[in-house]
Amino acid sequence: MNDSDYAPIWDGGDLIFLSSTAITHIGSWDKKLNVMYSDDNGDFHDKHLYDYVGISIRWSKNNHASTNSWVSTIPEEVRDLCGLYPCNQFYLARVTAMEPKALDLARRDFIIFVIWLEHCRRNSLPTEIMFDFISEGEYPILKTLGVCRVDEALLACKRIERNVVSTIPPEYILRCLINDACLDYLSAIKQIKTSHFTHISTESYLTR
Repeated sequence: MNDSDYAPIWDGGDLIFLSSTAITHIGSWDKKLNVMYSDDNGDFHDKHLYDYVGISIRWSKNNHASTNSWVSTIPEEVRDLCGLYPCNQFYLARVTAMEPKALDLARRDFIIFVIWLEHCRRNSLPTEIMFDFISEGEYPILKTLGVCRVDEALLACKRIERNVVSTIPPEYILRCLINDACLDYLSAIKQIKTSHFTHISTESYLTR
């Protein structure tokens, strides 16, 4: 949802996008970034958490002033963290707005945070399950994702640079944590960068 497509309006609580066919309200941080849209009859419905909303959570001089007013309601820490995953940054931010423990997880281990949220979204897991595992923490999350060597995987995730997820899909990172040869390789690296995952793909570690 780009500013160039609609003329956004900021009413102090919602960012409102108007078009010839629909009205969309995106709530402020205090409203947990809730999204509502109108149907053909003019009735409003909540947009599901997993439904894509294409709006950036970053302040930009190229945004409309209304959009920047809405962006400013989101804590800077959340914008900086979730903005590291540009393809679905609003989804990540919305989860942290709904559940404070999600922000705690993102602070502790951003890589696991992104892997888990995208796994839940891709598999349409009930949001209650997603939040339950967020509350339980990293170890149960990795176990339920099929990681056997959890302690080593946890350490590897701590060493993966947060911005890696901007170019390497989280599901690919998860495959590497599950695969013994990949995990052996990653465990020997103190600071894991995008280039290391590129090396894994070129050396066919995942086929071993």
